[in-house]
Amino acid sequence: MNHISRRQLSRYAVERLLADHKISELSKELAAVLVGSNRNKEVDMLVEDIVRELEVRRQLVNAVVITVHPLTPLLRKQLNDALRKATAARHIELDERVDKSILGGLQVKTATRRWDSTARRKLTDLRKRF
Repeated sequence: MNHISRRQLSRYAVERLLADHKISELSKELAAVLVGSNRNKEVDMLVEDIVRELEVRRQLVNAVVITVHPLTPLLRKQLNDALRKATAARHIELDERVDKSILGGLQVKTATRRWDSTARRKLTDLRKRF
């Protein structure tokens, strides 16, 4: 039996998703491949690979946004527009999280990129300089 890499599986999954195949059927196919090759523990990594592939193909960006305070509607729209411009993705999803430890600013993480303009990061950079 040929071993199918996770990357190959993720590309296959994205092709099927973009061709409008049912997610339930695709999920069963992927599960069958992973279970059949005793790779059950790779499910989370496969999902990450699929998200990465969707981002590379400019279909979907799932961005984790970390701020000290919840985003206002205006800031949410501005961030969405900036991500769309930076990535050229068709769809943007924001996963908003509040974390007081960043002190201020914001951090944005996607499958392939990371922007960090937090006060904590700036203070760390200053500390490294001195």
